[in-house]
Amino acid sequence: NVGGVRSLNESLLESIVFDKQSMASEFVKFQCLQKWEEGGENGGSTGTVRGTEGNSKEVLAEGTEEKEPEVSEQLSTTITDLAKRLDLSRIPASELISVVAQSHLVTRDDLYQAYRAQALCAGRTNNQIVVEGAGTP
Repeated sequence: NVGGVRSLNESLLESIVFDKQSMASEFVKFQCLQKWEEGGENGGSTGTVRGTEGNSKEVLAEGTEEKEPEVSEQLSTTITDLAKRLDLSRIPASELISVVAQSHLVTRDDLYQAYRAQALCAGRTNNQIVVEGAGTP
């Protein structure tokens, strides 16, 4: 039994990770999503994902030899949708490049937007953007 975040179904995972009262950092939230996905890929009792008609399907109960393509695709869609809700710009750049980008749970464009937002923030001093050489004779 894998337990922990891997044993949650999609609805509980979403409720816990995106709870408005949660003090968890965006990186910790990302790690929860990553662990949940790993549980689905590596076996164990990873909760359920919603099927197309609203019914739930078990994603890899213990002893399952291989994933059904439809369930695997649903897991991938679910985790991608949840990852899109993260504010990646609040994750340190070092973690974005070493962990988040390597996971393939987010798109290149999402990573670019996060790096861009961080770069714009880094260039500000006292709520002003500093442009070297601008306005000097």
